[in-house]
Amino acid sequence: MIFLKQTLLNSVTESAIKAYPHESCGLLGGNGNLRGNLNVTRIKFCENVSESSTKTSFQVDPRDRFSFMRELKNTNELIVGHYHSHPDQIAEPSARDLKMAFEPNLIWLIISLSNTEIIQVKAHKINIDQTEFEEIPIQLI
Repeated sequence: MIFLKQTLLNSVTESAIKAYPHESCGLLGGNGNLRGNLNVTRIKFCENVSESSTKTSFQVDPRDRFSFMRELKNTNELIVGHYHSHPDQIAEPSARDLKMAFEPNLIWLIISLSNTEIIQVKAHKINIDQTEFEEIPIQLI
């Protein structure tokens, strides 16, 4: 299960609304692991530097990732996942998301929205065979 503060979820959904009709993206910091409970304790907003259309794809700027890693260095936290939005699409990983799932220990938090309305937020992890995603329950705290 993923534990997520409502204030962090609000920040993530606000970034998705701001970026609309483009995909927003960012990193999730926290502790725990996907075999048990995972606590998301902070987020890092990132620039979407996708070389494809940012309306249908995302890529976290590597500079943002390294900056976040340095920020977490002397804490009990690490990068536990990332988030991105799906403008006018469902909150399920796309075929492109599956191709980009290089790190099986990271969660994928996906925000579905239409205009300024959040439709759904779901979390996923890649299965052990790395052939499909599995949904993970989110507990707001």
